[in-house]
Amino acid sequence: PALQRQGPFEYYGLAPLFRVRSLPNLDVVWLERRIPHWLYRLYTALYFGHAILWGLYAALVARRCSATLYYTRDTPVAFWLTRLGLPTAYEAHVIPQGRERQLLRQVAFRPSLSLVVVLNRFIQKRLIQEGFDPGKIQILPDGVDLSLFASLPGRKEARCRLGIDKGTPLVAYTGHLYQWKGVYTLVRAAQRMPEVMVLIVGGTPRDAERLGEFIRTENIGNVQMAGHVPPAHVPLYLAAASVLVLPNSAEATISRYYTSPLKMFEYMAAERPIVASDLPSLREVLRNGENALLVPPDDPHALAEGVRHLLADPTLAKRLAIQARRDVEAYTWEQRAKRIWAFICNGATGEQ
Repeated sequence: PALQRQGPFEYYGLAPLFRVRSLPNLDVVWLERRIPHWLYRLYTALYFGHAILWGLYAALVARRCSATLYYTRDTPVAFWLTRLGLPTAYEAHVIPQGRERQLLRQVAFRPSLSLVVVLNRFIQKRLIQEGFDPGKIQILPDGVDLSLFASLPGRKEARCRLGIDKGTPLVAYTGHLYQWKGVYTLVRAAQRMPEVMVLIVGGTPRDAERLGEFIRTENIGNVQMAGHVPPAHVPLYLAAASVLVLPNSAEATISRYYTSPLKMFEYMAAERPIVASDLPSLREVLRNGENALLVPPDDPHALAEGVRHLLADPTLAKRLAIQARRDVEAYTWEQRAKRIWAFICNGATGEQ
């Protein structure tokens, strides 16, 4: 809703460098939450049919622009763009399942597919197995806008601005509240470290209500939920933290192998010590004992002990935070865009 009110540039704190055209669409996700379980198979067919038709519509609208390259993260849109013979760059954050996976396999062999951008080597490997040309695949993790972190206040000043107690150690999490994000593990860890305050920032109203009910049921008194805040305001919350946590679950494939969390790069840019789940996806960027402390996933005790370790060893915490800040220089959106552009200019040959 906030994005609809403000528009993407204002919402993300960006300069309006290009024109955004919105296309009409049906909210089939809204329907998913309201249909009975026994109609779910019908819903999946409706969802796929809608995706195919809207993908065609979007591709036809895009074709009128006569662009040099058409860039999309949507598999059905990529299917139609390449079917129409338009030069296409496809960015994959997951491997689609079911019928969309069949579309993906057709995209792989289309001559008009110019470039494939993936978040990590695990997605790259899966796409190669699906038939994609390795020479067209570029591994580019997500990134961060460092300008948002250029003049962050100190921890005490940030807490003062946010009205947060200055004396209590603050453990912060930002982002969605999905089960696979590990927020329930974090809340359970909070029970084991009553001496700290855990601050959770983000989430949809529905997910926040569900997590809040769990917190109340478990009678956990040291967790605060700030709700959703605009992305441009997130750095202030990170600056207020003693420790930042990335407690992703190992139980979901997307979490274990495919994700490249925006919060990870924001945490690094904020120069605060990080405790994260020891997962293949996160080890693409984080290194235990060098720029973060990695702990076993889905283990509230291990997460709590990791936080306590950093709170008890400020020298280690500072060293990890400084190294993370140095490392994130390689993961800016500007660097990412330059690498994509260089790849395109080199004809997707893999030259850098």
